[in-house]
Amino acid sequence: MPLRKQFTKAIAVFMMMFALLTFVQAPLAGANPALADGTYTIDFTVLKDQTNQTSTMDGYLQKPAKLEVVNGNKFVSVTLKNSDWIQFFQTEQNGSYVDATVVSTDSAANTRVVKFPVSDLTAKTSVYTHVKITTLPFPYDHKYNVQIQYNTSTIKAQ
Repeated sequence: MPLRKQFTKAIAVFMMMFALLTFVQAPLAGANPALADGTYTIDFTVLKDQTNQTSTMDGYLQKPAKLEVVNGNKFVSVTLKNSDWIQFFQTEQNGSYVDATVVSTDSAANTRVVKFPVSDLTAKTSVYTHVKITTLPFPYDHKYNVQIQYNTSTIKAQ
């Protein structure tokens, strides 16, 4: 077999293997990452209920979020801006909405850090929240369902 033909065949085999590995690895990139116990940061977007549109609530949460892994269990902490507007912040856990744990409150900065468990970082976390603003010239008192979508490619160890 001529050298040129062998070279062409080797290149073709290499290209096929590269293409195959690319397709096999692509689903892993978005998979729920197995993280070692520790503290990380992760970016996220708050979406309007059952859509892929960014919610106004996205602006009420400071980014990035803190991600803690303890004994393989994941917990996300977010800082709520304008804390006095947000009457409650609940996440869906096993089919029911549960109050997120308040980690800290800073009255001077009007912020509150809340923490909640997350089993799958590739799935959206459903949130039920109550926003009540009393400083407007009109009453604003509404409850919202939103979802938090995590960007697993932004996970960074702290």
